[in-house]
Amino acid sequence: MDEGVVIRLSNGCIETASKREYRRLMDEYFCSDGDAAALERRIQLLGDFIEGSDFRALRGSDPLLEGHNDLFVRIFRDDEGVVRYALQGNEEKR
Repeated sequence: MDEGVVIRLSNGCIETASKREYRRLMDEYFCSDGDAAALERRIQLLGDFIEGSDFRALRGSDPLLEGHNDLFVRIFRDDEGVVRYALQGNEEKR
């Protein structure tokens, strides 16, 4: 399992926050001399989450994901490589 990407849901739902972080990571990738391989892994993970998620169903399954609360969500791959998310501070994986 990798560390993943942490997104903040303060000014938008999980979909908006995910896409915003994806754009931020892309900007950082093209403007940075940092660790390109680590950025590529994070970009790929977030891209897979965005492409593979039914955001309407996610928001409907948990009101916390609607973006009305200030909270953090961690996007990660489990041991089988499946993209999952967990509310920060919450052990429950989804």
